[in-house]
Amino acid sequence: MKFTFLSFLYSIFFLTIITVSGCDLIKPKAEVPAYISIDRFILITDSVKQGSASHKITDAWVFVDDKLIGIYELPAKFPVIASGTQNVKIRAGIKFNGIVNDRIIYPFYHSFDTLISLNKLQSFSINPIIKYEANAKFTYLENFEGQIISLIKSIASDTTVQLIAPSNPATYRTTHCGAGFLNTSGKKFDFISAQAYPFTKGINIILEMDYKCNQLFTIGLIASTKGNFEKEGIVTLNSTEDKWKKIYVNLASFINVKSYADNFTLFLRCVKEPATETSQVYFDNIKIVNE
Repeated sequence: MKFTFLSFLYSIFFLTIITVSGCDLIKPKAEVPAYISIDRFILITDSVKQGSASHKITDAWVFVDDKLIGIYELPAKFPVIASGTQNVKIRAGIKFNGIVNDRIIYPFYHSFDTLISLNKLQSFSINPIIKYEANAKFTYLENFEGQIISLIKSIASDTTVQLIAPSNPATYRTTHCGAGFLNTSGKKFDFISAQAYPFTKGINIILEMDYKCNQLFTIGLIASTKGNFEKEGIVTLNSTEDKWKKIYVNLASFINVKSYADNFTLFLRCVKEPATETSQVYFDNIKIVNE
């Protein structure tokens, strides 16, 4: 009986250890995080060489010790499972061609890098200050502040580019902007860059533009090859309901297909909608940025 009783006690002891260990395996202790909050990015530019500091950064791509921990739509507050001094890198994310499901790191904005001493349950607030990458080339830049406008009417256009003064409430941030208007005397505008550009295949080429419109209009490129021209719209934008918006347009997709072309010309095109009494399209801070 003595042996049997001791055996029973040992059995209970080992079953208890196994049960407790099993519970730990099934339900491990949750790690306590620190928190980071990001409201917005701040872009700093050389206004002469790089143009306006306007941007539409929608997401933060966050790396801790070079490992991506998440992509967060701004404003955001998120947990970080780490403690002690950590290298935190934040990249600016955008919607390519304005498409919600095409979110990328904008390749021409430099990353924000900082060291943070993370403590459990402590919150850290960051508004990353960024600049353009050193290798960013501003092949085309039009902010409508100079004496000469580099966006002109094509032979197919019924009207010319209008320069809107800062005193007009329709302008972007009280600066000059360009516009195209269509009414009974004009059914279509077709504005093109005054110069054509020999872009290279296989590199990032992105158009940035602020705009406001009350109907559809199209942004595209004209490929020129030994006197032959191929014109193609890349993105068509909807009415903004009297609000200024910003778009990042992927020009490389068209240029890579037409890599045999000698050069490319930017165009903005609008055909008046019958239901719209006066079609109005405003645009500003137009940039073509490439490597």
